[in-house]
Amino acid sequence: MASGILCRSTHYSRTKHVRRTSHASGHTRHTSKHRLVIIQAHQSSEDSHHTTCAVQPQLNDVPVGSVSRRSVLASTTSAATLAGFLNVPTAALADVDADLLAGIQARGLNVAITGASSGIGLEGARTLYQKGAHVTVLNRNAKRVQDAIDDITAGKSGEGTIGGIVCDLTSLKSVNDAANTLANAPQPIDVLVLNAGVQFTGEEEPRITEDGFEATLQTNHLGHFLLAERLLPTLARSRQMRQAAGIDAPSRIVVTASEVHDPESPGGAVGPGADLGAFEGLVRANAPGAGMVDGGDFDPDKMYKDTKLCNILFTYELARRLTAAGIAPSDISVNTYGPGLITQSGFFRYQNPLFVGLFDFFARNVFRVTESVEGGGALLASMAANPEYYGGSSGYWNNELSGYGGHAFTAMRTSAESYDEDKAARLYDISARLVGVDVNAAEKATVDALRQPKEEEAIALAM
Repeated sequence: MASGILCRSTHYSRTKHVRRTSHASGHTRHTSKHRLVIIQAHQSSEDSHHTTCAVQPQLNDVPVGSVSRRSVLASTTSAATLAGFLNVPTAALADVDADLLAGIQARGLNVAITGASSGIGLEGARTLYQKGAHVTVLNRNAKRVQDAIDDITAGKSGEGTIGGIVCDLTSLKSVNDAANTLANAPQPIDVLVLNAGVQFTGEEEPRITEDGFEATLQTNHLGHFLLAERLLPTLARSRQMRQAAGIDAPSRIVVTASEVHDPESPGGAVGPGADLGAFEGLVRANAPGAGMVDGGDFDPDKMYKDTKLCNILFTYELARRLTAAGIAPSDISVNTYGPGLITQSGFFRYQNPLFVGLFDFFARNVFRVTESVEGGGALLASMAANPEYYGGSSGYWNNELSGYGGHAFTAMRTSAESYDEDKAARLYDISARLVGVDVNAAEKATVDALRQPKEEEAIALAM
């Protein structure tokens, strides 16, 4: 891990990391022997209603010549017949910038990632594993845990280790069980990546979890909120252990968000924009929260946007609360990012297959406005293990278009609503009540863990 921390001001533009996404026919993976560890915290049933995905559809209206992402949507409909007859390969692998990968300092890092069964969660886990991290995949059932481990270890030889824990975000019991397992592990996690996400586009009725919440809200926000709160003392313990061993780097929470949280962005402006209102839907329901956050009629696309706004409000408020408790970003940093438009990740599984195929074809091969799954995974791994992205807190990076076929990963401001501190604090309090966690006790335990050095833990880390 890096010995120096790059401090910076947050929310403002910085030098862009620009790279190109190129097309390739395939790649070769090499097999090797690996140490596998599977830890099952809670067995949940296989249920197609609970889908762990990892990437957010975004439609940036950023010009590429005379073409924008919004125009891609219009083009897919008019070109339906043409695309149906074309037999052009649509699989494109990222020519991930070597500098981006070189900046990842993951050796010896202990990283837990939700939504690591597919998409950028799986690819990010693979990258970190190959770079020497111990990766714990957090997926919703034992099969998805094992499948992810098999996929990662069947590929290119890695320098790390890998394990898994069942963590079904649609079950608060499962989340608590997973948190208990991680908290009681001999080597605490250094980085928690809150990456899983779902969107049920086209559905007229909400899917309700066993806890009584709408599934998008619980998967994307409430389950992650509970997991993060439960693991704050664990992250503090890992920071204390590294510091005692002479390693100067913060523990980290990374949140996968999306630019669609902003109704002023092109993607956020397609359909109803994110708006949490006064949280009427969270405070009035007999069920803990079966409807929309703002109390309106169910709209799956707006619900997704609302939960991405919740992700960013949570990130900013947690950073403020940690600072107020005397926990500096150099101890625990909290940041968020948007990975860009990634069409071949499984995220669009609930949309019309014809539309998805057409959209993917034109977005990837004609207008070249997409990011690859591999590229998105490299961004996730960078947020987790590159000092450039964890030197402070409350940062948001977005994967912007930069010329034809290129992207720039740069710090940006988020929506106006995301900076409403009163709203963020209220969402935090409501979320804590709904999931049954005492945030004040969690913060006290976090402070205590940072202030109580344990020599035996430093010795254990060095072994």
